Amino acid sequence: MKLTTERRKKMPKSQFGLPKEKGTAGRGSYPMPDKAHARNAKARASQQYNKGNLTKAEKDQIDRKADRKLGEEKGEGRKGTKKEERKEKMKK
Repeated sequence: MKLTTERRKKMPKSQFGLPKEKGTAGRGSYPMPDKAHARNAKARASQQYNKGNLTKAEKDQIDRKADRKLGEEKGEGRKGTKKEERKEKMKK
């Protein structure tokens, strides 16, 4: 769904991957009103981390919020990464 400026302005801070810090402009970065935006936020955060524009802590914060939105922490949705799957196989 398209996120309009008006709708973004009405979103609570809790729906942003990086909520606005005191003294900065705007509502926040990486809005996640739905699952599609959460997936996009994870992808954009990875890109920005790889470019050196985000810290590891900021990327992890965005990923955790996106994962909650996507239901991954409850075992729903996508399985772990290939690396995590290999680790699980090796444990068995």
